[in-house]
Amino acid sequence: MNFNTRIDRITDPLIASTGVELYVKRDDLIHPYVSGNKLYKLIYNAQEAVKQGHNTILTFGGAWSNHLVATAAYCKDNGVKCIGAVRGDELANGSLSPSLQFCADQGMQLHFVSREEYKLKANEVFISRLSDLFGPFFLVPEGGANNLGVKGAAEILKGVSGYDYIVCACGTGTTLAGLVTSALPNTTYMGFSVLKGEDTLTAEVEKYVGHTNGWSINTDYHCGGYAKTTPELFAFKEQFEKTNQIPLDRVYTAKLFLGLYSLINKGFFPSGVKILAIHTGGYAFS
Repeated sequence: MNFNTRIDRITDPLIASTGVELYVKRDDLIHPYVSGNKLYKLIYNAQEAVKQGHNTILTFGGAWSNHLVATAAYCKDNGVKCIGAVRGDELANGSLSPSLQFCADQGMQLHFVSREEYKLKANEVFISRLSDLFGPFFLVPEGGANNLGVKGAAEILKGVSGYDYIVCACGTGTTLAGLVTSALPNTTYMGFSVLKGEDTLTAEVEKYVGHTNGWSINTDYHCGGYAKTTPELFAFKEQFEKTNQIPLDRVYTAKLFLGLYSLINKGFFPSGVKILAIHTGGYAFS
C-alpha cells in the first residue's frame, strides 16, 4: 500500500540542543478522516469482508473513537454499510459527540450498548445477539485489532529505513505490533500508552509478535486515561502546533509527543540517534 504521506524533520528549539534528530511520518495527510494508522488497519479487513461476500461492517468504539470516524468515512466512500456499536448506552439519550455525529452523517448506524455489555465485544454469544439484531455482517474489532489490522499496520514502514527508534501512540497495541513485525534492522520500537492503569497492551502486542526483544511500551504519559486531558497536555499541544505547524489530536498524538519530548529532554535517548514518530492522524474532532 502506498498512500500520500511524507516525513518531516522537527527543528523545535525545545529539543534542538539535545543532539537527537526527530522526524515525523505524516500519515495524518493521507485522508481528512481515514487517516494515519486507521486506513492501514482497515484496508485488509475491508478486503476480507468483500472476499467473504459481506456488504456490512460492524465495529466498536467510544464517543470519541477515531476508529469509528474512519470506518464510517471509509464505508461511505466505498459503498459499504456499517454499524457502530458504541460504548455507553447513556449516550443514546443525549447529544452526540462531534465524532459520533459525523459517523451518523456518513450513514453509520449507531447502536449504543452498556459499558458492561461492551466488555463482551469479543464474546461469541454477544456477537451472535448482534447478528440476530442486524443480520449478517463482517466484524472488525475495536481499533482494527486483529491479524488483518496488524498486517496493514506493518506496511506503515514500507520504504522506511535508517532510524534508531520508531515510536507511536498505543490504544490497542495493533499499530505497534505491525511496526514491530516490519523488523527493520538496528531499530528499537516504542509505544506510548494512552490508557491508565495496569499495562494490558504488552500482552496484546505479544499475541502478534511473541516475547521478542527490541520493543517496549511507556505508560507514563496517559494524562489520566483514554480521552482524558490535563492542562499540561493542552499547553504542550498548543505550543507544539504553533512551533511546528503540525496538528495533533488530544487522545493519541499529543500524548505521544508530550512523552517523547519529556524523554528526550531527560536524556533517555543518546545524542545522535534518529527517531521517527508515526503521526496517526485523528485530529478532525479533537
